[in-house]
Amino acid sequence: MNTIARKWVKTFDMAVMLGMSPIALLRKAQKDRESNAGYLIKGVHYNQLGDKNSPFYWNVELTLQAFENWGAPISGATK
Repeated sequence: MNTIARKWVKTFDMAVMLGMSPIALLRKAQKDRESNAGYLIKGVHYNQLGDKNSPFYWNVELTLQAFENWGAPISGATK
């Protein structure tokens, strides 16, 4: 599948593109939401329509960009 052929894909397809398991991808989204790190933003990188048992849909382009920049230093950050 061409990675940019579809703008929004289900978790399994996004995980394949990223080379990780679907569970690992969902855990990253959950940890990011809990820590407020801002890498994966609901409504931008992924969305869940319906109740908590509904599937996640991922924005291919924006999610790939987020993983390319994962852990990159924040401009102007101090230790």
